[in-house]
Amino acid sequence: MTPPDFLLRVPPLKLHVRNATQTNGEPAVYELFCRLTKTREKQEEPVQVMQWSLWKTYEEFQAFDNQMRAARKSTFAKMMVTVAFAPGHRVRAFFHQDQTPSFLEKRRAELDFYMQRVMLFPDVVEFSKRDGCKVLADFIGAEQYMDCSGLVGPTSPGMNMSGTFSSSRGILRDSSDSDNRASCISAPGDKVSSRRKLCRMEIEEELALRGGAHELKRFKKRARVFRKENDPVAAAEPFVDFLHKEFEPDFALWILKRFVRSLKSAEKREALCAAGGISIEVVDAEEDENRSQRQNHRLSMEEDEADRRSKKYGMFVIIARIC
Repeated sequence: MTPPDFLLRVPPLKLHVRNATQTNGEPAVYELFCRLTKTREKQEEPVQVMQWSLWKTYEEFQAFDNQMRAARKSTFAKMMVTVAFAPGHRVRAFFHQDQTPSFLEKRRAELDFYMQRVMLFPDVVEFSKRDGCKVLADFIGAEQYMDCSGLVGPTSPGMNMSGTFSSSRGILRDSSDSDNRASCISAPGDKVSSRRKLCRMEIEEELALRGGAHELKRFKKRARVFRKENDPVAAAEPFVDFLHKEFEPDFALWILKRFVRSLKSAEKREALCAAGGISIEVVDAEEDENRSQRQNHRLSMEEDEADRRSKKYGMFVIIARIC
């Protein structure tokens, strides 16, 4: 059996995760080595090779993986179903066993294997064409070394038409995405709990995309303090002040609303809303409105499908009568 053409071609760009290091208790970083062999226009010209390295944390690789899977209308997002990301080893991390040289080497090998799987995608490094992968190009800083004219330029941060805050580094999901994901992974009785959990996941993913592991760690520490505080009224104002000092107003409001939805305690939800100057009714109404819109959209699609089938059936009846 002959393998596909894209497996036989030698890619001009090669990536390897080849080193890992950790100093002074900071998060471990891994060297992503990039080697580009430029195409010769004439046979007699010497081969030009460019090399560069980037140091990435595990969380940055994870953010890259999230972006690859979340890219809408992308063929690579569909291909990512066949690729598993490097495991998190949460138990080792909990017991601080993720800082040993043997573990760093193990994770380096896992990240390298993951990147090699991504590099097998057809046309993934064709950055000069529209078929190339922009997420990968941004991740390795390819625009400084390669022709990336075929890729669509990044969008500037702002609010889109649907009211969802977006940025060039990632996409903030609205509550419709949370509800869809919750319905896929939970039973009907567990949907509320799943939505709370998914809201926390969305906040953490976006913070990792924007600020990396350090920013995420700071937020989780503040959130943990608020959740454990017995007096939510006293703890709410410092938490809201932290959000406004660290983030842009729109992003801080987005985090606050998501965080409110992630809380189980009604008292803590009300305290946060009061400190943030928002209404709990507004937060709940937004979720109800999004849910209603999703239901209407689903009903509309079902009606269109039923109408299409009835027309198709009618055509078959007419053809049968003619015959």
